[in-house]
Amino acid sequence: MNAPQQLHGDGRGRSTVLTTASATAPPATDPKQPQKKRKQSRLRTLLLLLKSLVGLRIRIDLKNDSTIEGIVQEVVHDMDFTMINACETKTSGKMVRMDEVFVMGKTVLYVHIPDRINLTQHLQQYAVSVVNSVAVAFAPAVENWK
Repeated sequence: MNAPQQLHGDGRGRSTVLTTASATAPPATDPKQPQKKRKQSRLRTLLLLLKSLVGLRIRIDLKNDSTIEGIVQEVVHDMDFTMINACETKTSGKMVRMDEVFVMGKTVLYVHIPDRINLTQHLQQYAVSVVNSVAVAFAPAVENWK
């Protein structure tokens, strides 16, 4: 006789059917196969876009409800920003001008990209410039290798 089934939603409009046996039994693992440790990925999908904003004036909303507007000088792998000629607007409305400011990526809520930027074209141009800079950087090494 089949075990009774229970229907569980996953919160995304999909359902999963679990039998009572599968719901209570631990997942079967082959003891001969080593367990694969999950690598912590440092890949950030928006990092390329954010790095392409270097040299542009943008506005960043922070999680503490303040806003920083300035020119992006650098974006590093943790999505941390360094901005110059920046102005922070606090929740009280007070504005603070700064020559340079470091914004930790974990404090960023939203990055406003100017409407005048065509993202597709902008990213294509940035990708070409990155490829060209890598080619120029490695050209002497390739010539010596021949």
